[in-house]
Formats: sequence, structure tokens, C-alpha cells
Amino acid sequence: MKKTSILAIVVAILTLGFFFVKKPTSVEVMAVDATPNTVLIAVKGLPYSAKSKLSWWLDNKNLLISQYKLDFTEPNEQPSVYIYDFGDGFKKEEMKDRLCFDSVLPPNNCIDKNIAMVISQLRNGEIKLAVDDDVFIQDKSGKIVKQSPH
Repeated sequence: MKKTSILAIVVAILTLGFFFVKKPTSVEVMAVDATPNTVLIAVKGLPYSAKSKLSWWLDNKNLLISQYKLDFTEPNEQPSVYIYDFGDGFKKEEMKDRLCFDSVLPPNNCIDKNIAMVISQLRNGEIKLAVDDDVFIQDKSGKIVKQSPH
């Protein structure tokens, strides 16, 4: 009985560890659409934890900007970035509330709306990073602080 309980606890810890540790697979950008005020990015393979998603964004922001020619040149007018989980892939729009990418040929150019992250600039110049249910603020010096829930 005692061995079974210990084994169950070990299995539970390993399972939780799997979900909260950064996935070893790489994140793949499936589509990007940009306007002067908004950038929409569909990605496949984001890590599970908010901290790992945030790390992915910080590590890949400059690469995404250069590769997709995103305009982040105005320091006080950064576009808001919406990162969506690619989920089950591109689908037809049909009569559902889906996000459709202009950069992907129709009819299979839409995804289910599952926002993983939102990055936006605040009026004071700081950056707000909303990841899952967590909110982080990046000040002008680059320091990131997790906001406490209200």
C-alpha cells in the first residue's frame, strides 16, 4: 500500500513536470499578418508554461521583426502583437468565429481563436505582456515584473 502511494506521487510529479517544463520541440511560425497597429502571429508548438512562453517571445522578438519585416521603429507607437496557438491547423472560415490570415490562401486560411499571448505598449512606454492568465510589465530599462492579480 505504501509503495503504491509513493509510486502514484512520483508519477503525478513527473506528469506535472512534463506540462510545466519547456517543451523540447521548436516553435514554428505558421502565419503572420501585420497592419501599422496590429501584428497577428499563429504559432505551433509553444511551451506550456507562461514563463516559457514569455522567454520564447523575448528570445525571438527581434528575429520575428526582421524575418517578417514588422515595423517597430516608432518607440512610442509599437503595434500590439497577438500570438495565437495554431491548434488543429488552418480551416475554412465557415459560420464560426475564426481568425483568418490574409497571408494564407483561402479557403483554408483561418484558425480557431486561441490567444496565447498579447504584447502591447502602455501610454507610459512600458510593455504589457499578457501570457495565459498572467500579466507582466517590462519597463523601459528591460526589467520584467509579474503583476499581482487584483
